[in-house]
Amino acid sequence: MSGIGYVPSFSSFPDLGKEKKKDERKARKDRDRDRDRDKQLERKPNINEEEEGASQYRKKDETHEKYSRRQRRSRSPERRRRSHSREKERRSKKSRQEANPSSRHGLKSMEAGPSSVWDPLADERAKAKEDHLRASMQEQHDKTFDSKDDSGTSSKLWFIDKKGDTLNITYGGLHQGDVPKFYRSGRGRVLGLPSVWNIKRNSGNKELEIGRWDKPKVPRYVDSKSYRLLTESRRRLVPIPSKPVVTYGDFISIKKRPSPEHVDPRETYRSITAEHAPQHSDDDESERKSSPEISDEEDEAEGTSLPAEQETIRNLEESLRKKPTDESNWLRLIELSTAFVTVRTKRAAHARTEIALSIIRRAWDANLENQNSVRLWLLYLRYGDEIWTKEDSERQWTKMIQTLGHEQAPSWKREIAWMARLDWKLGACSSISDALRSGKGALSMLQGPQYEMMRVRICWRMATFLREAGFFELAMAILQAQIELSYFCPNSLSSQSVSQRIERLEIFWETEVGRIGDKDATGWDKWEELGQPEPVSYAVASTTDSGELQDPYQRWFNREKQLDTVGTVPTRTFNEDEQDPYSTILFNDIHDFISDIQQSASKEYLRLVFLSFLGLNIPGLGRLELDALGEHSDLLDLLDNSWMLSGRRGWVAEPATLFPSIKENRLLDWESHLGAIVALEKPRRSIFGPVKDWALGRQYLEGTNTSCEGRTWEPDDIRGIDIQRIRNVFSRLRLDSWEWDEMFSAFVAAVDMKSAVKMSKQRLENRSNSSHLWKTQIRLERIRRDYTKASKMYQIALGTETQMQDIDLLYADAIEYFWFQEDENQARLLLKRALEIDESSSAALYLLRGRKKIEDLLSVIQDTAKKEIILRLQFFFELSICPIHEAIDAFKRSFNEREFTTRSQELLLSWLCITLHNLAQLRGTIVPPALVERNVAEALKSYPDNTILLGLFLEYERGQGIWGRVRNLLDDAGSSDKSLNRLAWEIWAEGQSYGPWEPDRIRNKLESALGTPRSKQSVVLWRMYLALELRNNLSKAKTILIRAIGQCWWAKEFYMMAFGPLRSEFSARELNALVEVMVDRGVRMRRDLGGFLKGWIDPSALEDEEASNGGDMEVEAMVQAREQAKPF
Repeated sequence: MSGIGYVPSFSSFPDLGKEKKKDERKARKDRDRDRDRDKQLERKPNINEEEEGASQYRKKDETHEKYSRRQRRSRSPERRRRSHSREKERRSKKSRQEANPSSRHGLKSMEAGPSSVWDPLADERAKAKEDHLRASMQEQHDKTFDSKDDSGTSSKLWFIDKKGDTLNITYGGLHQGDVPKFYRSGRGRVLGLPSVWNIKRNSGNKELEIGRWDKPKVPRYVDSKSYRLLTESRRRLVPIPSKPVVTYGDFISIKKRPSPEHVDPRETYRSITAEHAPQHSDDDESERKSSPEISDEEDEAEGTSLPAEQETIRNLEESLRKKPTDESNWLRLIELSTAFVTVRTKRAAHARTEIALSIIRRAWDANLENQNSVRLWLLYLRYGDEIWTKEDSERQWTKMIQTLGHEQAPSWKREIAWMARLDWKLGACSSISDALRSGKGALSMLQGPQYEMMRVRICWRMATFLREAGFFELAMAILQAQIELSYFCPNSLSSQSVSQRIERLEIFWETEVGRIGDKDATGWDKWEELGQPEPVSYAVASTTDSGELQDPYQRWFNREKQLDTVGTVPTRTFNEDEQDPYSTILFNDIHDFISDIQQSASKEYLRLVFLSFLGLNIPGLGRLELDALGEHSDLLDLLDNSWMLSGRRGWVAEPATLFPSIKENRLLDWESHLGAIVALEKPRRSIFGPVKDWALGRQYLEGTNTSCEGRTWEPDDIRGIDIQRIRNVFSRLRLDSWEWDEMFSAFVAAVDMKSAVKMSKQRLENRSNSSHLWKTQIRLERIRRDYTKASKMYQIALGTETQMQDIDLLYADAIEYFWFQEDENQARLLLKRALEIDESSSAALYLLRGRKKIEDLLSVIQDTAKKEIILRLQFFFELSICPIHEAIDAFKRSFNEREFTTRSQELLLSWLCITLHNLAQLRGTIVPPALVERNVAEALKSYPDNTILLGLFLEYERGQGIWGRVRNLLDDAGSSDKSLNRLAWEIWAEGQSYGPWEPDRIRNKLESALGTPRSKQSVVLWRMYLALELRNNLSKAKTILIRAIGQCWWAKEFYMMAFGPLRSEFSARELNALVEVMVDRGVRMRRDLGGFLKGWIDPSALEDEEASNGGDMEVEAMVQAREQAKPF
């Protein structure tokens, strides 16, 4: 009993009728025991086998039983008659025993009566038989339960197993089904306690407790009857009102009787006489008039309580009744109402759609102003597309354009309305030509300088769509022509109209000279200055069919893949592909996609878009349009941004990198030796993975790559990119921008670090007074881990007397560097220089002057970027004089008191979290992990897609050993409409050794994302799903592929997968049908499949033909046999 704990039981709600019920139950149990005993006596034969010495004990037992029966005897006459007959039978039995004295010695009586003979050896034989049986049972017991048999080998019952269960480490203990079952001897009796006390389990079967077996079990907390009284609500009959009931929404206002504290005590007395009853109806009138004066609080106290969700919905309904134009409350009501529908239930999507549509219609009926809400309209159309027909959807989208997209509507409404319609139209079209007409129509409706950012977005959207459909040359030509018009228009044409400039651009395009990105490109303006020279011909890479594969479908697949890789730019007349007419792009093909882009922000957006289209991942590019929308930037979340990732390299092109490799996925084998677990140590992974997403504006040499070196791009991110073309773009679109130079250096560093350092050094020699170039050069040295050279360069740059522009940026970077190098004295010295404080000043003077200087700078400076630098200086200044938590408070105080853009706020908070993480790695610096974890969690609430914050969250949960918080983050049900970057990061994080990698969890995530209207037509998302199934389940991958083709009808890569990786799952007939679908929808095919199928015979068709021929021959043989047997 040393290992068993005594758990007392108690009851919070005692049953008042327990004693009465206990007596009734005891009497009923005694009656049942008497009935069973009587039946046994009736079945017992009239033979006495007791010994003679036991007669006196039998008399005592009979006397005791007789006495106890007398105490429990029933009062019914029939019961008394039966008892009398049993007593009579007992007396006759006693007389027969006295007449036969041999029965006293336990000898059996012979049935023959007087002729019976006693056998003296009967006892000996019975005893020998019992000994033999007992010996055989003991031998069987020893044979079964011994650990080893005679030969010394282990028995089958149990054996020593040194190899432990690998799931014990994962789940922390044995599974309940693996624990062998056993039963205690004595049926739970406890040594030292009376026999009525024994050991039993509680209701949860998890704990042992000691209780009486002869009494009913007392509920631990509350019995079922009391619990039912607590949970059941009171039923109340409500009279039907004589007047019509006024409803507010879905609720009916019901008058309730006054609570007792508002009733006169004298009126509570009810007299039995009729003289006190009211005689006049005036009293009833007064009561009816006074009843509405009861407060709402009293009604709630008397009525039934609602769950928290329903209570919230009721409060929202009340708020909307008072203010029906509150858009946020309507959206909140839609979210809560649809959340009640479980996603896994049948027709869940249809039910959620019906609920959302009904609420939005109510909002429009409540107030006409709600019909101008962009959010309500887009939600209405998004949900309606799930159940409407194509004609109904077209009619509703047209109605939305008439309401929000007309010419008199605000510009931000028109932008969102037309861009949303274009996204829907591209997915609803049935051919590529219809999609091109939709793109041209959207561009024509958004002409004007206020729509420049949105026109760039539409141009990017159409180029991405065409590339996914296989029209690489047309997509590239649209962006090339737009950049030539925006960046390289000759100065002589700047005063002319847009149409005139486009006509002159046509002349430049038709001459087939080098365009932006080509190796012989000089620009439209240079071409005009040089007198319009003729183009120079050059050879292009060519591909041929190897013919190694026998299957013509796979040969066609390889050929198409080679041509798609090489033919990414428009061809010219000297290198034209005669078999592919779409490779050469005429100006008429792109004329309607070109528009006038003049603003600097729009031009900056255009060149970043071009780099992204070429395959370079630029973190935060999708959020650059926030500045254009201003205060309505939150509406950008209503648009689909997943298409922006299409065409990028890295994990987007190879989604299999998000999953753990097959070797890593195998569980590590471990063994147990003398109680010690011996196993391979799991490698410590980087907290930053292949998914990179943060606010645009973070320096490209301050990124967070997998090795934490400060890179934005790694070799894996640029694998498969046309490096020379991107170098040409960087060189041609430089335009004296330090941010562009730093981006160029970061890209070259991903290709070759030595080349990047050499190129940066050459720029620094030409412009030695640029603090940005100094910072870029030093950052490259830090990435190379040449810290000695980096320290000297900081001292040289900050020790010169030349006046640099933005010197505060270099000071902030140097102070951060020296602090992380544990050289706090040098960091404090640079702080004094940056804040213009005398180096010999005392600590108190240093404190006062430093804080005064920082406050003055923050109040005077208006530039947001410079404010960010001053806040970084303030943090390290406070860190040099006070504990770290006070430095954080000072930083956040200044951060909250100033106005920053959304992008600046994200940059500052992510910088603070990564700085705290770096400080925690230093020796001698006390940074509590809980402090970093708290700041990261607060920042994640505002910016859940920032991969820097997500990586830090994983790092500080790693030491806790608690997978629950990480699982809650990965299974965040509140963000069902997550961004694609966040979803990809969660899939990557599932395999980071925080728990077993479960493919079913990945499938559930992908299915949930594909169930949202905004992401169901994302090519990248379907590509991730196919990469998951291609690992080990080709048949399921085929099913997913068919679904992907149904949603993304224009994506050529999905059609081609049936001819390549999934060729074994598709028959020739199915592949031919896919080719016909591609032709009907206008998907690009560079070579005709018929040329590869000439002379090839499908083996499966031959088998079918042989089977059919065999059947015909069998029928003929049967007919001949019947002919021969005709006479018979």
